[in-house]
Amino acid sequence: MRLNVLILHYIIKLGGNANISRKILKEERSNMRKNLKNARKSASMTQRQMAEYLGISERYYQHIEAGQRTGDFALWDMLEDLFMIHQRKLREIEEHLPDKANHQEKHLK
Repeated sequence: MRLNVLILHYIIKLGGNANISRKILKEERSNMRKNLKNARKSASMTQRQMAEYLGISERYYQHIEAGQRTGDFALWDMLEDLFMIHQRKLREIEEHLPDKANHQEKHLK
């Protein structure tokens, strides 16, 4: 949650209005752990199935996939074994804040 607040403040500081900032923040959250989400979907698994496989709650798994929780090494080892993708790649979090002009152009259309 703290990262989201920092992103929102950064966007507003760039001159974005509140509605644009919320849209951008929502987009940023959706960009967090794309590799993990794509691996899960490629395996035709739901978040609930992932949580059951890992022995954690569905909500906790959702937080991991969203990049809001890190999860412990044992979870990442299990995910690496399941997907045959190095955990470093699965753990990648895409955090980028494009410049103000690109955001405003994209969200004012």
